[in-house]
Amino acid sequence: MRKIIMMLSLVLFLFTTLSVWAHPAKRVDLTFDKKTRILTATIVHEVKDNTAHYTKDIQITITGRDGLTHNLIRQDNLKGGIYKYRLNDVNMGDVISLTTTCSIQGQKTAVLTIK
Repeated sequence: MRKIIMMLSLVLFLFTTLSVWAHPAKRVDLTFDKKTRILTATIVHEVKDNTAHYTKDIQITITGRDGLTHNLIRQDNLKGGIYKYRLNDVNMGDVISLTTTCSIQGQKTAVLTIK
């Protein structure tokens, strides 16, 4: 019984510690240049080690259609990064959705409607 209580306490401690340390991006800002067809995503995800805790992937959809997935092995710097994507199939009224996934835990989504 004592071993079970110790094991449960350890699991609870590790889960709580991981939840506090891991976090999704704080903010994702999107801009789209209609002339160049370039989507710029500024991702704010402050970390202490951008090779162990980073934005793992970026998924883009355009009005519900699959756009692209960008898999990363680290983020640009300790504060996040700026990523640019050429999106030729975007039209007026389309909704661009960009979701970032943290390498440890959590997601953050930003949405931009093309006007």
